[in-house]
Amino acid sequence: MRRLRGLQHDQPEGPGGSPLKDKKAWVTAVVFPAIMVIVATAVPGGWGWFSGLFAEPPSLKAYSSGPDGCVPRYSVQSLSELKAKPDALRAEGVPVADPQWGEVVSAPLTLQAKTDQSIVVTGVRVDVITSKPVPSTGQVIDASDCGSGIDVRPFDVDLASQPVAVKPAVTKGADGSQKRGPGFPFKVSSDDPEQLVLMFPSVQGDVRFSITVDWVSEGKPGNVKLDNGGAGYRVMGLGGLPRHPYSTLFKRPTP
Repeated sequence: MRRLRGLQHDQPEGPGGSPLKDKKAWVTAVVFPAIMVIVATAVPGGWGWFSGLFAEPPSLKAYSSGPDGCVPRYSVQSLSELKAKPDALRAEGVPVADPQWGEVVSAPLTLQAKTDQSIVVTGVRVDVITSKPVPSTGQVIDASDCGSGIDVRPFDVDLASQPVAVKPAVTKGADGSQKRGPGFPFKVSSDDPEQLVLMFPSVQGDVRFSITVDWVSEGKPGNVKLDNGGAGYRVMGLGGLPRHPYSTLFKRPTP
């Protein structure tokens, strides 16, 4: 049977399929990138526009030194061991929250965008990794030489709630009035960072936790998790542990 003229043409096919598919592949692989390069070099700021097509949205940097504050600290060591090396208490001791004396553990959290473009921080989550009873051995040593500071954006954390509640802290004015601090969302950029302070006014047991910051950049959600290298951040309640003044570490034994 003869083929009708004008309806079919003899064209060589490549190993991958039809001539039409080969042309599309050639345009995608060669022509489109060439056009992009011409636009990027000819238009002012073209390279920034071109790279922006494939760049991820700006992300967030977060850092926390972990629980701290002018609070007692727990050490598994004996008093004699602590007296031999009192500086170890600051480096290795676990912050202890004691609501009876208003001793609140705090964890500073610094947030900053990686570029000058603003990122919207939408929330902070605290997740309990482990929760155990307060140890039955060891010592709690009172704080010493505490300075004063102002928490710009404090949040109260209730580790006993499920899920863990993170709420703007309520501060008291000189006249006795109460004011709830600013919450979420808020913006940060590379030249306008923000420092939050997570406050732990009451802790039951021996708790390790992680911190996750949720954010939005260019309409895309993201998050960054802080967990102290996988070990979690640790904070404790007083329980029934013996408690000593800091000066005890420097008292010489009576002859």
